[in-house]
Amino acid sequence: MLNITLNTEKNGIELRFNSKPSAEILTKIKENGYHWSNKKKIWYAKQKENTITIANEIAEAIGTFTPAEKSKQEKVKSYDLWALTRTENIENHFEKYHIYDNKEITARIRKHLKERFPMCKWSVTKDGYNSIHVYLLSSPFAIDSEAVKAIVHYAYEFAQSFNYDNSDSMTDYFDVNFYGVYESDIASSYHYEQRESNVAEYNVEQDFLTKKAAFDAEKREREEREFQERMAQMEVEREVERAESAKREAERQRRHEIIESGAMVQDANYFVLGCDTTNTRKEDSVNGYTDDCGGEYEIKHHRENCKVSKNVYFDLATYEMFANQLLDDYSFLAGMGGSATDDNRVNCDEDYQRMSKEERETVEWYNIKCVAIYCDNVLKLVINPEGYNYARYVYFVDKESSIVKEYNSNKGISDDESEKNKSLAKSIEEASTNIIVVNNWHSTWNTEHFNEYKQLMKEWINVNDFKFSVDVVRAISIPDLKTAMYRLLTEVDGIQEQFSRAGLIENQKITIVRINEFGGMSTTRGYFKSYTNTTYAQYDNAVKFVFRPERKRNDYYIHLYRDILIFDGWVEIPENLLWEDVKSNTHGCSIRRTKFLSCDKSQYDVILEYFKNNGIEPLINTYKPIFN
Repeated sequence: MLNITLNTEKNGIELRFNSKPSAEILTKIKENGYHWSNKKKIWYAKQKENTITIANEIAEAIGTFTPAEKSKQEKVKSYDLWALTRTENIENHFEKYHIYDNKEITARIRKHLKERFPMCKWSVTKDGYNSIHVYLLSSPFAIDSEAVKAIVHYAYEFAQSFNYDNSDSMTDYFDVNFYGVYESDIASSYHYEQRESNVAEYNVEQDFLTKKAAFDAEKREREEREFQERMAQMEVEREVERAESAKREAERQRRHEIIESGAMVQDANYFVLGCDTTNTRKEDSVNGYTDDCGGEYEIKHHRENCKVSKNVYFDLATYEMFANQLLDDYSFLAGMGGSATDDNRVNCDEDYQRMSKEERETVEWYNIKCVAIYCDNVLKLVINPEGYNYARYVYFVDKESSIVKEYNSNKGISDDESEKNKSLAKSIEEASTNIIVVNNWHSTWNTEHFNEYKQLMKEWINVNDFKFSVDVVRAISIPDLKTAMYRLLTEVDGIQEQFSRAGLIENQKITIVRINEFGGMSTTRGYFKSYTNTTYAQYDNAVKFVFRPERKRNDYYIHLYRDILIFDGWVEIPENLLWEDVKSNTHGCSIRRTKFLSCDKSQYDVILEYFKNNGIEPLINTYKPIFN
């Protein structure tokens, strides 16, 4: 006979035979970790799956056995851990009881968890800061086991059932019943200790894992089934949508063919002034140009002028089709559209792009090669396709619009002045051609030899007292030369290059003019001492400038790398160039204010113009080139 005892105190299993077992049985129990105790006359081992299984197999083989006894220290009870960790039926205890006392909440949580999970040791406490702390101190399960995770989740959900949260993180407003219960902290390695498990607890965990696996499998199966059902439903919906889309496209194509065949096209040449348009673009329907989407979009109206080169006539039914199908490609819109100006200052896009913001605002543009759309011989729309085949820009004709045969936009400068500039531009083109040919720079004049070319052009301008200006550059007809002359007009030589040509001598009187750190213009007079080409911060082209300021005994140095003017001699800048007096009625005080905003570079323009009128040119000018 075999007697099997489970020693829960030592987490052991003990085998006691009433007679010496066979050699086969002895070999089997030794191989599975059993040891002989001569004192107690028993075979013993730790409770493990294999030791318990072997004991049961031997008992069954012997034929009669005594079931494993429970130790005197503990009566083992079997639990359904899967059922105990379900959270679906946890009530909202705050709504049910409205308990605000943390002491009572703590007591209820502690009592419930200890009763529900007797195999676990809990710590549920409160502190003086409206916080409740729930910790799982020990259990027979590993800290990272699925059993502990389920127990922890239940504990968290149960504790939170006494809480509420009316906080608003957007406004930093916090309103909760209590703080401190965080699921990730309930079973932490800092607090938790796994104790040895007995057979019953081992079986409890195995039962939990079996039920969890079945639950997870059923969940995956259900989710897969629901996914397939959704995909099938989506495929049905897509099929319906494809059918409806095909139907809509067929109907759209039918209307498109009616529009194309119903369009009567006629060449035209007139202007429609004051066409109404909005800030909305590329709408399929004319109604889209005035639809503010329930106030979500601000519709802004303005007026534009259009030169019509083609008329298209529709009857009412066909016009309504076209007015609701503007984004289709139409043969009568192909190759049409564009914009133009009569401004003599703008001969290409580069002329316009290089204008100042104020100058660009004076240029008047109008639409060209537009298509006028008539409905029953009444002009309704003017379309500028901008080179596309659809109604890219749509303009509406109303009572404020007018039709005229001829129209000229603002010319900017007179025709006579424009002809004069063209004549001067011819001289520039001839001089440039001569320099290029003489130096054999046919393909390199505006690349590797540009600096030499630029100096020769400057010499030609100065020697011939040529009136070089932006208006002359705008009149140049050769694109590459125009770009080069814009560079000549706007780009200054590097500061190191200018110093090398300035011919400054030691103790020469100089005046330094530049914008100071406050954004105003400062003037420094002194004696030149020396300069050294250098780099400064991120500036590769810089100069270390040494000078002795007026009324100073010592030399000073500064690094020059930004916009600066240096004049020969000590010059004065009249205060009224940059400042103006404002008379105050309070105590007869006189107040002076600057004419410019902080760091306004136009201060340089005023100063350069003043000295130019007085026949004074700067030795160093890194702001912009100055020509006669």
